[in-house]
Amino acid sequence: SHPQVGEDNGVAYAWAERPEGPFHRAPHPILRTSELPTRFALAEKYPRVYGAQLIHRKNDWLVLALLDSGEHFSWGMAAMTAKDPEGAWSDPVLVQGTEDNGYYVPTAEPFPAMVHDGYVYSSSASVALNRNFQVIYRAPIEQAHRPEAWRLYQNGTAWHSDYVTNEGQGIWGQSFSGFVDRNGVFQVLFPSRERETNLGTINLASRPWNQPLRKRGFVLSGHGGPSLTILRRSRQRFHLTSTMTIRGGAARIMWGYQAPLGPDRHAADATIHPLSLTNHQGLELSANAWRVITVDATGAISVATNGSLETKTDRIVDIDRREDGQIAITIDHEARWDGNLPMKDGPIGLLVDPFTNLSVSQFEVSGPSTPAILPWLYLEGLTGAGVTMADWQVVTSPLYRFGTGAVRNTPGGRVKWNYRGKGFRIWSPRGPEFGRCEVMLDGRKLGEIDLHSEHDEPSKIVFSRDNAPDGYHAVVLTSITGRLAVDSLDTLH
Repeated sequence: SHPQVGEDNGVAYAWAERPEGPFHRAPHPILRTSELPTRFALAEKYPRVYGAQLIHRKNDWLVLALLDSGEHFSWGMAAMTAKDPEGAWSDPVLVQGTEDNGYYVPTAEPFPAMVHDGYVYSSSASVALNRNFQVIYRAPIEQAHRPEAWRLYQNGTAWHSDYVTNEGQGIWGQSFSGFVDRNGVFQVLFPSRERETNLGTINLASRPWNQPLRKRGFVLSGHGGPSLTILRRSRQRFHLTSTMTIRGGAARIMWGYQAPLGPDRHAADATIHPLSLTNHQGLELSANAWRVITVDATGAISVATNGSLETKTDRIVDIDRREDGQIAITIDHEARWDGNLPMKDGPIGLLVDPFTNLSVSQFEVSGPSTPAILPWLYLEGLTGAGVTMADWQVVTSPLYRFGTGAVRNTPGGRVKWNYRGKGFRIWSPRGPEFGRCEVMLDGRKLGEIDLHSEHDEPSKIVFSRDNAPDGYHAVVLTSITGRLAVDSLDTLH
C-alpha cells in the first residue's frame, strides 16, 4: 500500500568523516511527510517524500527529494534550499512532475542525482514491468531549485543490460548512481535483480564520460516484459540488412506496422498494450528456428513459412521487400524464402520477448520512405497526466477509434500525451455529455475543441497541427465544460 498524507516518514541525513563511518545523524529532519499538507501545495497528490540527495552550492545547500503520488502512479522531484545543512529548509518546490505542460516522462522515478561540470544530472528509472528505460534531466547547479531550469538531457539510450545472471531483471530499484573521476571516467553503481531468485544485486560499470556510448549499434532488451521499438519512417518496399546477437527468447523484425502504441494499464509494472502487438508482418528468429508471420488486427498470428536454424546466437539477416509484394529472406548467407505477402505501408520495428537480449551491430534500411504516422492510445494520455483511474471510466465501444477509450466520471479533467515528432492529430467521439476542452502544445494554448453533440458520433480527427519542429513535445487536453472523453493521438513524423 502507498503511504498516506500524515505518516511520519520523510528525508534526513547523516554525516561521517570516512565512508565506513561512524555516521552522525543530523539533529533535525530535512522534511517530514507529515509536514507536507502545510508546506507543499501538491501534497494531496504527492503524499510521501523520500529518496533525497544533498548538494553543496556556492552560497547554500540544495536537497532534491523524490515524491510518490500513490494511486496516480506518477513520480516527481522537489527542491529545497538552506544556508546551513542543519536548516532551516525552504518549503519544497516541484521541479519535475506531470503538472508541467512540457515533455515529461511520467512513469519514471527521478533518483539519484549527480553533479558534474556545473550541472546537476537527475537520472530516472522506468517503473514499468520492463524497467530498462532511463531518462536524464539536468539543470545548472545554482539554478536547480527552479522548475524552469531543468531540461531533458537524455531520453532513453542511457543504459542497457548485459545478458548475465546478476542483471537478469534489468535495473531494479531506481536508476544508476555515479560520478566522473579526476581522469574523466564515469564510475557507476547500479542495482538489479537475478531473474530466477529475485536476489538483489549491486553492480559497477565505467566508461569515459566524453566518448560515445557504443562504437556502433544498439541493444534492445526485454526483462519482466517484452520490448518494442519503431522507426519513424514508413515503407512499403525496402531492403534491410542486419547483423545481430539474440540471447534468451525470440526477436522479431517487423514491417508494415500499423498498430497503436501505449501501455496496457495506468499503473506500475505496466507492459505493452495488446493492441500494440497487432497489425504487422515480420520475421521471427530464435536460437534454432525462424518463421515469417502476419499479425492481424485481433492479434491472431498466421505463419506464411518457417524453418529450422543451426543453434547459435549470432545471425546475419537480409530482407528484400519488392514492389510486387515478393519478399526474399536470407539468413546466415542462405536463402530461406522467396514468397508473397500483401503489401502494407508502415514503419519497420523490432520486438523482443521477455528476458531476451538483442544486440545489433548493423541495421541498414534502404528504399523509398515517407514520414510515419504513429497513433497513441488513451492510456498514454491518462498516464502522461498522472491521473487516478478512480476518476475515469474505461469504455469499450465502436464509437472509439480502436474500440476502447476513457471518459471522466465528472465534469473537468486533464490528459497529456508526451511524444517525439512534429505535428499531431487528436481523435475523439462527440456526444451529449461532452463539452468544450482546451488544447495546449508545450504549454502554449492552440485553441479549443467542442465535443458536444445532440447524438453520439463516432471518433474522428477533431484537432490537428503539422508545423511543430521535430523534437520532444507535449499535447495537453483540459476540460472547460462537460465530461472529457479521451480516445487517441496521432503523432506526425
